[in-house]
Amino acid sequence: MKCPICGNEMKKGKVEAGTTGSITNASTSVKWFSEEELKKKFMRKGINLRINGEGYYCEECMKVVAIFDEK
Repeated sequence: MKCPICGNEMKKGKVEAGTTGSITNASTSVKWFSEEELKKKFMRKGINLRINGEGYYCEECMKVVAIFDEK
C-alpha cells in the first residue's frame, strides 16, 4: 500500500486496540466519529469497530494507516 502522506511503500502488519480501565472494570473499544459528530459536546454517534485491523506503517513519515471492519 502507498502512504497517503508521502507516497512511499508501507509495511503491512496489524493494529490492535488496547484495553482501558481497571482490572475490575476493563473495556476495549475502537470507534470512528465523523467530523460533524466530533464538534458535538454530548451524545456523539459513532461506528463501533472490531478491535483488530489490517495495518500499514510508513517508515518515512512514521504514520500508521489501519483498516478496521465494523462490528
